[in-house]
Amino acid sequence: MICRIISVKIFLLLNFFTSSFGLFNVSLSTIFNENKPLVGFALTTFEKILNPKAAPTSLNTAGFTSKLTKLLARVKHIPPQVYFTTHQHILQHGYPAEEHFVVTPDGYILTVNRIAGPRHSRGRSRSPDVVLLMTSVISSSSDFILDAPDSLGYVLADAGYDVWLGSNRGTREGRNHTRLNPDKDKRFWNFSLDEIARYDYPALASYITRHAGVERFFFVGFSAANRCLFMSASLPNSFMNKIRMVVSLAPMIGTENPSLFMKFFSKFIDDDIVQGVLEQFNGGQFYHGNDFMKSLLYIACSDRSKLRPICLYFTKFTGGVHKGYLGKDRLAFGLNSALSGASNKAIEHITQINLTPDLRMYSYGAGNMAVYGTETSPVYNLSLVSAPIALVVSPKDQVTHIRDLAYLRKSLPNVVATHVVQQRDYGHLDLIYADNARKSVYDNVLQLMRQY
Repeated sequence: MICRIISVKIFLLLNFFTSSFGLFNVSLSTIFNENKPLVGFALTTFEKILNPKAAPTSLNTAGFTSKLTKLLARVKHIPPQVYFTTHQHILQHGYPAEEHFVVTPDGYILTVNRIAGPRHSRGRSRSPDVVLLMTSVISSSSDFILDAPDSLGYVLADAGYDVWLGSNRGTREGRNHTRLNPDKDKRFWNFSLDEIARYDYPALASYITRHAGVERFFFVGFSAANRCLFMSASLPNSFMNKIRMVVSLAPMIGTENPSLFMKFFSKFIDDDIVQGVLEQFNGGQFYHGNDFMKSLLYIACSDRSKLRPICLYFTKFTGGVHKGYLGKDRLAFGLNSALSGASNKAIEHITQINLTPDLRMYSYGAGNMAVYGTETSPVYNLSLVSAPIALVVSPKDQVTHIRDLAYLRKSLPNVVATHVVQQRDYGHLDLIYADNARKSVYDNVLQLMRQY
């Protein structure tokens, strides 16, 4: 009980600070103007506190968070790679890279990164074996490319696959819209997993098949990405016929055996009062993965930080990552990728599903009757998930419990393979962040994909 209370306090502190700072950043230009030196004076004072020997710096109100971020980076010696985009990471690691932009039917602009060939190759891949990698709804596509050449994106590229890294609305790579400003318009954040499944995934599938010149592709999903894929199968614009095979890492539908932490966290987030507080503070945005927050996470969770044990403790209960598989700064980079941005509504939708074995649409509570015509939100029809699926599960996953494996196999109509990672202490996040994941997970993934 004490552990769970501490976890919630850490979450509240992080989210409250993030939300408050996000609002402060948005409204700063209206509170101060270029002719008032108050912010510049505050930043100069802050710099003196952090580094008394530093020469005075001329600062003004323009780009307050940018200057504060640069100050932290300089004083705390934060490596520039912390602030890299997925595209920059790929190029730095010696792989050919392309950046594409997909516009969804409702106006969200999603960045899609393509690893256009093996390491140090020139020109675009002409491989007919195209694969789309999708990570969880709050995470960045950099989940798949942080560690060259052993991250999954690079393993597949070096094996001859044409690799596409998709993104979700609300993350750092999905904060653009044809009409709405995410920093000013609450309407931007009015989406759940339903909209991601209905609009984002079909748009990504259509774009990739068209630009890669193929009719079908592989889909590799991690965590909640699998829920969105399974949801999309039930919709009129389903693209199941375009998928050669699904590799489902840490597969999730509903949950028959949620951990105690997941039960507590889900009930906490789904509480009407908590949702009201979050909505009041951050206007519908659950987390803002900007460069300032990247700085704080790196400072707190890097190898030399005294706060690192807290970061490890938090990930143990929320993501089940084993500290023995994390390199020097892998935890700090991993958390910055894992926490990229999402809406309150999407996170609430995840927690709603965590409390039921069914994969359901977002529940409006008493408003369900007006929205759906039923007292409860509709259940997605998993019998329509027709693509062949390989399930890859960790033994110590705190999010997708291994006891749900039989339920997954029963619910999905075309499960062709099941792989339980042999590392007995592997958790949820180890599937993408562990330094031995290539040997423990990805070699098996390649073998499965080569059969299709």
